[in-house]
Amino acid sequence: MTRWISFIAVCAALAQQPHPERFAFSRAAQFAGLRGHHAPNKDLGDHPAQVRAADYTPAYAKQNLVPLMRRSAAAGNIANGLPVIYVAADDRPGLLLQSIRNGAFHDISARTTLPEGSLSAAFGDYDHSSRGSLFLAGAEGITLYRNTGKHFFTDVTKKAGLRTSPGTLYSSVVLGDLDGDGFPDLLAAAYTDLNHPPEKPVFTFPNDFQGSDSRLYRNNRDGTFTDITDSAGLGKNPGRARKAIFADFNHDQRLDILILRDNKPPVLYLNRGGWKFEDKTWSAGEDLTTHAFFDGAVADFNHDGKPDLAIWSTHSFRVLINQGNAVFEHLDSPFLPDPMTSLFGFRGAIADLDGNGFDDVLTVDRSGEWRFFANSNGHLHESPLPALGDNLPLDSLIPARFNQSSLYLVAIQRDEGILLWKQQGAPSHSTRK
Repeated sequence: MTRWISFIAVCAALAQQPHPERFAFSRAAQFAGLRGHHAPNKDLGDHPAQVRAADYTPAYAKQNLVPLMRRSAAAGNIANGLPVIYVAADDRPGLLLQSIRNGAFHDISARTTLPEGSLSAAFGDYDHSSRGSLFLAGAEGITLYRNTGKHFFTDVTKKAGLRTSPGTLYSSVVLGDLDGDGFPDLLAAAYTDLNHPPEKPVFTFPNDFQGSDSRLYRNNRDGTFTDITDSAGLGKNPGRARKAIFADFNHDQRLDILILRDNKPPVLYLNRGGWKFEDKTWSAGEDLTTHAFFDGAVADFNHDGKPDLAIWSTHSFRVLINQGNAVFEHLDSPFLPDPMTSLFGFRGAIADLDGNGFDDVLTVDRSGEWRFFANSNGHLHESPLPALGDNLPLDSLIPARFNQSSLYLVAIQRDEGILLWKQQGAPSHSTRK
């Protein structure tokens, strides 16, 4: 089969460099660290942790094991077009940051009350109030904080029908209109049940923990949700889910679902309409199913109108090109590096860093070095890294762009705080996480 990129094209692309005037970032803000008493044990780093059964309780897991997992952030608009960023925290309320006129951000967390113990977040106008509400995932399950205006958020989780099993650790949430009714629906990526540890004297987190069923919620268009996981066909494939992605992979005008897991290969559900999803994982190509890929992003790397993938495991980092009808083929490039072998920590990000309209790749190699691969008209080639400071140990690096403005990079450091970089020069055209 013809590969998306040829050796000749690679050689030609190597001669092209990003426009320097578009390829600069300045530090827009810096905030103090969010880690509290539950900071990860430095001896464990990003690697699995051994636990004695005699020491284990759900509280122990929340204090010592959940902080090993990477925190994330969400960007959105909460009211009147005001850009905000929420940064999750595992043992205290997160940071709520609001943009001010000069492009910087300031901390408005004290103006509202938000919960402790989140790993991931997403903003969404689920009730058509023209205000972005906040969905959180973590050791306390899924929580929904409705935006009531003027930076105030109210917990409406139970009222909205978002019931989750006690003890289930959720790693992320994603919102998207799965049925085309104009209201965002919700998928909550479930990782494991902390109330049911492995039955052995000594076990390892997360390797020995069983996976859970991620939950799919239909937006009822009245401020509530209904769990339709089983009836939609998603209830019989548990796994330790780390991330979920919505995209129209087979170009039928319906959003499909890809769930990335660290104990099994990804699972791809194609949306057949009428709230029925079909597991087409093993028809998507062996390049998607050879490893337990647990981080990823969607982007149209070659601008052919079909969503492609960048995915990471402990064994490989791959760019998968969509050949059509949700069939993917590995970009055969000698330049893409092997990833870090640890289960946790920052893997990479996808965004148009050089402002040419094509999504680029920022990744971390096996030695912990950041590597940048510029996308020139659909061809990836390694280029000098933008000046972002030293190779920082990160939980996450989140690209964000507000109202066609410049690209921001939100860096969540492992122990020391939050950094925001703002792109200088021409605005980027796209961002992908």
